[in-house]
Amino acid sequence: MTAETEERWVAIAAHATRPLLLYARFSGRASREEFGWFLLAALLMLATSYLLDWLILSSSAWAHPDFFRLSSMALLLSPTLAVTVRRLRDIASEPRSVQCKE
Repeated sequence: MTAETEERWVAIAAHATRPLLLYARFSGRASREEFGWFLLAALLMLATSYLLDWLILSSSAWAHPDFFRLSSMALLLSPTLAVTVRRLRDIASEPRSVQCKE
């Protein structure tokens, strides 16, 4: 693995974990990379919890929520809301590149 590739993976991990550290911070802004990588990481965590419920607790993956799904949803609720609010604030402050002409 080259140094450039390693730096890129470290940056991706930083973008994916930053919202977990700022889980209660609704002020400020979130970049596109931070928002996108966090949502991908959250999706992978939820998919893992569905798999754990199915394998360990032998429940239907779609019928009713169980321990791992509920705990992962509870842990991800606040960081997801915070990073979404920060990203929406960042979108609102971006300059518009296309202007409407009437």
